Amino acid sequence: MIHYFPLQNLENRDYRMFDQEMQKAFREFNLPFYIYSNELTEAQEIKSGWVMDAVSHPVHCIEQAKDFLQRLDTVKSGDVLFFNDLTHFGLDAMKYAGFMRDQGRKNIRICSRGNVY
Repeated sequence: MIHYFPLQNLENRDYRMFDQEMQKAFREFNLPFYIYSNELTEAQEIKSGWVMDAVSHPVHCIEQAKDFLQRLDTVKSGDVLFFNDLTHFGLDAMKYAGFMRDQGRKNIRICSRGNVY
């Protein structure tokens, strides 16, 4: 199972198109996946910052981490956590909770656009 963490949908960025391409590739190769997103599905604009919004981007990441932590029991050995961007403010919380609940003993990969960790 791929646990997919897409970027925030921003009006002046092509992140939505990248997200759609990733989902298309997962389906094309018959890879089961779950999308971790937040309630903010409408396109947003950058109000403070240059590439991502300085406030709404960390909130987006934390909402994804919250969703993941609530589903932590569904993560199995061999699963992949796929991030469109590894600058994810919830990643430490996910790793901490996973290790505290023995998920650290499972073979779980963390990937981001061609990188595997």
